[in-house]
Amino acid sequence: MRRTATAMAGVLAFGITGALAIAPSVGAMTGSAGVKSGSTWTLNITPCTVVTFAKHHKFGDDLGDAGTWKKPIYTSNVNMTFVSGPNAASTYKGTYSKASGAYSGKFTTPTMTSTVTMTPGATVGC
Repeated sequence: MRRTATAMAGVLAFGITGALAIAPSVGAMTGSAGVKSGSTWTLNITPCTVVTFAKHHKFGDDLGDAGTWKKPIYTSNVNMTFVSGPNAASTYKGTYSKASGAYSGKFTTPTMTSTVTMTPGATVGC
Protein backbone atom coordinates (compact mmCIF):
# COMPACT_ATOMS: atom_id res chain seq x y z
CA MET A 1 0.00 0.00 0.00
CA ARG A 2 2.80 2.39 0.94
CA ARG A 3 4.70 1.55 -2.33
CA THR A 4 1.57 2.24 -4.36
CA ALA A 5 1.07 5.64 -2.70
CA THR A 6 4.73 6.56 -3.27
CA ALA A 7 4.57 5.46 -6.93
CA MET A 8 1.35 7.45 -7.46
CA ALA A 9 2.93 10.55 -5.90
CA GLY A 10 5.91 10.23 -8.26
CA VAL A 11 3.67 9.87 -11.33
CA LEU A 12 1.54 12.80 -10.22
CA ALA A 13 4.59 15.01 -9.63
CA PHE A 14 6.07 14.05 -13.02
CA GLY A 15 2.76 14.67 -14.74
CA ILE A 16 2.47 18.18 -13.28
CA THR A 17 6.06 19.19 -14.00
CA GLY A 18 5.92 17.59 -17.43
CA ALA A 19 2.79 19.59 -18.23
CA LEU A 20 4.47 22.79 -17.06
CA ALA A 21 7.53 22.08 -19.16
CA ILE A 22 5.55 21.80 -22.40
CA ALA A 23 3.10 24.63 -21.72
CA PRO A 24 3.81 27.80 -23.74
CA SER A 25 5.30 30.71 -21.84
CA VAL A 26 3.09 33.64 -20.85
CA GLY A 27 5.07 35.90 -23.20
CA ALA A 28 4.36 33.64 -26.15
CA MET A 29 0.66 33.72 -25.42
CA THR A 30 0.35 37.50 -25.22
CA GLY A 31 1.62 38.21 -28.73
CA SER A 32 4.46 40.32 -30.02
CA ALA A 33 5.65 43.77 -29.05
CA GLY A 34 4.20 46.80 -30.73
CA VAL A 35 0.81 48.48 -30.68
CA LYS A 36 -1.28 48.12 -27.54
CA SER A 37 -4.00 50.13 -25.83
CA GLY A 38 -2.62 53.39 -24.52
CA SER A 39 0.36 53.51 -26.88
CA THR A 40 1.17 56.35 -29.27
CA TRP A 41 2.75 55.84 -32.70
CA THR A 42 3.60 58.06 -35.69
CA LEU A 43 2.13 56.94 -39.00
CA ASN A 44 4.52 58.33 -41.59
CA ILE A 45 2.04 59.30 -44.31
CA THR A 46 1.93 62.76 -45.92
CA PRO A 47 1.27 64.65 -43.74
CA CYS A 48 2.45 62.39 -40.92
CA THR A 49 0.01 61.77 -38.11
CA VAL A 50 0.33 60.85 -34.44
CA VAL A 51 -2.00 57.95 -33.63
CA THR A 52 -3.18 57.08 -30.12
CA PHE A 53 -4.47 53.54 -29.68
CA ALA A 54 -7.28 53.29 -27.13
CA LYS A 55 -9.25 50.60 -25.35
CA HIS A 56 -11.89 48.62 -27.19
CA HIS A 57 -9.71 48.67 -30.33
CA LYS A 58 -10.40 52.31 -31.19
CA PHE A 59 -7.86 54.90 -32.31
CA GLY A 60 -7.68 58.59 -33.06
CA ASP A 61 -5.03 60.85 -34.53
CA ASP A 62 -4.01 64.50 -34.59
CA LEU A 63 -5.51 65.00 -38.07
CA GLY A 64 -9.01 64.27 -36.79
CA ASP A 65 -9.18 60.67 -38.01
CA ALA A 66 -10.80 57.94 -35.96
CA GLY A 67 -11.17 54.23 -36.52
CA THR A 68 -10.72 50.70 -35.30
CA TRP A 69 -7.64 48.51 -35.01
CA LYS A 70 -6.83 44.90 -34.37
CA LYS A 71 -3.66 43.01 -33.64
CA PRO A 72 -4.20 39.28 -33.95
CA ILE A 73 -2.63 37.19 -31.19
CA TYR A 74 0.49 35.24 -32.19
CA THR A 75 1.30 37.62 -35.06
CA SER A 76 3.28 40.81 -35.41
CA ASN A 77 0.65 42.48 -37.60
CA VAL A 78 -1.62 45.43 -36.98
CA ASN A 79 -4.67 46.32 -39.07
CA MET A 80 -6.23 49.78 -38.91
CA THR A 81 -9.47 50.91 -40.53
CA PHE A 82 -10.13 54.66 -40.74
CA VAL A 83 -13.88 55.30 -40.38
CA SER A 84 -14.04 59.10 -40.05
CA GLY A 85 -11.89 62.15 -40.70
CA PRO A 86 -9.69 63.13 -43.65
CA ASN A 87 -8.53 59.53 -44.19
CA ALA A 88 -11.99 57.90 -43.91
CA ALA A 89 -12.28 54.70 -45.99
CA SER A 90 -8.51 54.12 -45.75
CA THR A 91 -6.65 51.19 -44.18
CA TYR A 92 -3.19 50.46 -42.85
CA LYS A 93 -1.85 46.91 -42.60
CA GLY A 94 1.62 46.69 -41.12
CA THR A 95 4.05 44.07 -39.84
CA TYR A 96 6.20 44.75 -36.79
CA SER A 97 9.98 44.30 -36.96
CA LYS A 98 11.82 43.67 -33.69
CA ALA A 99 15.04 44.79 -35.39
CA SER A 100 13.73 48.27 -36.27
CA GLY A 101 11.09 48.55 -33.53
CA ALA A 102 8.63 49.82 -36.16
CA TYR A 103 5.87 48.62 -38.46
CA SER A 104 6.16 48.55 -42.24
CA GLY A 105 3.09 48.05 -44.38
CA LYS A 106 0.56 49.33 -46.87
CA PHE A 107 -1.56 52.44 -46.41
CA THR A 108 -4.49 52.18 -48.80
CA THR A 109 -6.96 54.94 -49.70
CA PRO A 110 -9.81 54.64 -52.21
CA THR A 111 -7.44 55.96 -54.94
CA MET A 112 -3.92 54.73 -54.08
CA THR A 113 -1.68 52.41 -52.08
CA SER A 114 1.75 53.24 -50.68
CA THR A 115 4.34 51.62 -48.44
CA VAL A 116 4.41 53.39 -45.08
CA THR A 117 6.19 52.93 -41.75
CA MET A 118 4.71 53.45 -38.30
CA THR A 119 7.22 54.30 -35.59
CA PRO A 120 6.80 54.33 -31.80
CA GLY A 121 6.12 57.58 -30.00
CA ALA A 122 4.89 60.96 -31.15
CA THR A 123 6.92 62.71 -33.85
CA VAL A 124 5.03 65.99 -34.17
CA GLY A 125 5.63 67.92 -37.39
CA CYS A 126 7.60 65.18 -39.08
